[in-house]
Amino acid sequence: QHQQQQQQQQQQRQQQSQQQQQQPSPSIVASSSGGGGGSSGAGGDDNGAAAGGGGTGGSGGVGSGGATSNAAGGVSGGRGGSGSEKETAAAVVAIGSLLCDMVWTVPVLPFQCLLLALADRDDDELAFDILRFVLLRDRRFAERVEYWCHVARRHGCAGDGRWHDHHHHAAHAAFHRRYPPRAAVFSGAHCSPLPSYFSNVCIQALPALEYIISRFIEHDQRRSVRALVAAFAPLWRFSQSPITALLDLLHLYHNAPALRDSPRTRAALARTMLPAAVVRLAHGGGCGGSSGGSGG
Repeated sequence: QHQQQQQQQQQQRQQQSQQQQQQPSPSIVASSSGGGGGSSGAGGDDNGAAAGGGGTGGSGGVGSGGATSNAAGGVSGGRGGSGSEKETAAAVVAIGSLLCDMVWTVPVLPFQCLLLALADRDDDELAFDILRFVLLRDRRFAERVEYWCHVARRHGCAGDGRWHDHHHHAAHAAFHRRYPPRAAVFSGAHCSPLPSYFSNVCIQALPALEYIISRFIEHDQRRSVRALVAAFAPLWRFSQSPITALLDLLHLYHNAPALRDSPRTRAALARTMLPAAVVRLAHGGGCGGSSGGSGG
C-alpha cells in the first residue's frame, strides 16, 4: 500500500508539471492580447501583424508583414513621430553645444578640424545637423566673423593682403586682443600658443567652409548651402582664390541636383564669391590698395 501511494503521488506530480508546461506564461499572454509584439504577429502573416500592432502599444499597419511590421508599429506607436523628432533635435543641441564648448571654452579641438570631421561623417545622419548647429545656430563663430570683418574695415583692409602689409597686421593684432588664441589643454600648463600675426580662426576656417559647401551640394542640401553662404558672405572677401573656388564648384557639381535644379543656389554662390574676387582685383590683390601686389 505504501508503494502504491508513492506511485500515485509521483503520477500526480508528473501530471501537474505537464499542465504547467502546456500553459503559456503571463508575459506571452499579455503581449499576444495587447501591445507591440504578440505571438500571432511574430508568426509572419499580415493579419497577425495587424492584430499584434493594433493594441495599446502600437500602430502596426495592416499588410506590413510579420514581425518586422509588428516591431515598427510598437516603436512608432509608443513614441510617435513628433516625439522622435524632438528627441533627435534635443540630441543635436546637446552634442553641438558640447562640441562648441570643447572648441571655444575649453580649447580641446581646433575649429577647422571639427568642421572637416563632421563634414566627412557619411555614416552618421546627425553629422550634418550638428554641423549646421555649430555654424548657424551657435553664435560664437559668427560673432568672431562679424568682429573680424568690422576690424578689417576699420583698418582699411579690404581683402586678404600680403604678409608685409602693416594694415593687415594691425587688423589681426586688434582681433587677437579681443579673441586671443589659446593653447590646447593637453599641451601642458606652461605652454602658450605661438603668436599669430597674419591669420586668425576666421581665415583658417575658410577652406573648411568651402569644403562643407561641396559636401552639402553632394548631398543635395541646397537650403544649407544658401544659409551658409548668406551667413558668412563678408568672410569670402578674404579668400585666397574666390574665382577658382567658384569655378571648381560649378565645374565639378554642374550635374548635381543642388546646382542643376536650383538657380537660387547658383545665384547665391555667384553673388557671394564674385564680389569677393572683384574686391581683390580692385585693390591689387592686397589690402587697401597698398603695396600688396599687382592686380593680375
